[in-house]
Amino acid sequence: TDLLSETEYRYEIHEQKHGGFVEGDWAPAGIQLFITRYTERGPETNHLGGIMPGEGAVDALALIGSYELLAAKAEHCDNSVYLTTTWRIAEGGGNTEGISPTTSLFAQLLGKNGQLLSQADGPPLMMRPDLLRLPESWQIVDVRELSSDGAADGQILIGAYDFVNGERLPAVDGMGNTLPQNALEIPLSDCS
Repeated sequence: TDLLSETEYRYEIHEQKHGGFVEGDWAPAGIQLFITRYTERGPETNHLGGIMPGEGAVDALALIGSYELLAAKAEHCDNSVYLTTTWRIAEGGGNTEGISPTTSLFAQLLGKNGQLLSQADGPPLMMRPDLLRLPESWQIVDVRELSSDGAADGQILIGAYDFVNGERLPAVDGMGNTLPQNALEIPLSDCS
């Protein structure tokens, strides 16, 4: 009862309004994932991304660890950067059993001088990789928000690492060239 009395809202079903953050019609094939957190201001629901059927042959931008990065978009809006990435399990399968459960992706927002401004780490969709079972050729759409503190210029670095030992996993571009720092650079664009 203490927990309930310390908030300015009641624990009950709250109306969730369409936020405009889910693009397209993914039904009947595809799944959207959301997470609701209970904050001091009340429940907040955020879109984590989803999984969907693959759209035919798509060349990868990069191979990062066991994931192929198919698309990436980073938009600067107000004081946040919204990063949307599309991934496919390497080796042509949806089976994530071969991916270590300690594999984590990272997205780092770097300022124009290369200083780290913000970072968002975690596996795709914030699910342990070996627990995420995908149908063959399905894709993962991962959505992350990074605080930008008003910095409108800079870049995003995307990579993967083992969170137990901190070692970055190998990363190559779509042509097979090793990426500097084992991470792909993504430019920022203005909010659309």
